Amino acid sequence: MGRRNTILVLLGLAVILLFLACRQSYQLFHEVRHLNAPTHQTREPFGRSVHRWMNVEEVARCYQVTTTEVFIALDIDPVPGDEKLSLKDLGNKYHKTGPEMENAFNRLNNIAPNQWKKP
Repeated sequence: MGRRNTILVLLGLAVILLFLACRQSYQLFHEVRHLNAPTHQTREPFGRSVHRWMNVEEVARCYQVTTTEVFIALDIDPVPGDEKLSLKDLGNKYHKTGPEMENAFNRLNNIAPNQWKKP
C-alpha cells in the first residue's frame, strides 16, 4: 500500500506540474504575441526606418532616391567618400543635430524626389 500511495502522489504532482507548465506557456505566448504590436500611430510610413548606423547609400535605397537627393535633403555638400560614412559620423562631420537630420528625412518622406532643388 505504501508504494501505491507514493506512485499516486507522484502522479498527482506530475499532473499539477504539467498543468502549471501549460498555463505558463500559454501566458508567455499571449504576452509575446502582443509585445510591441505596432499601432497606426507608431508604425513607420511605407515601412521606412532610418537608423544612425546606416550610410547614405542604404538610406537612398530605402527611400528609392539617389544619394545626391539624400545629400540635398540633409543640406550637405558631399566630398568623395561621404556616401560610405554612417549618418552619425556624417552628422558629426557637418555639425548636424539629430532633430535636423530627422526633419530632413521627414521631408524626404513627404515630398516627391523630383521636387528637391538645391538652394
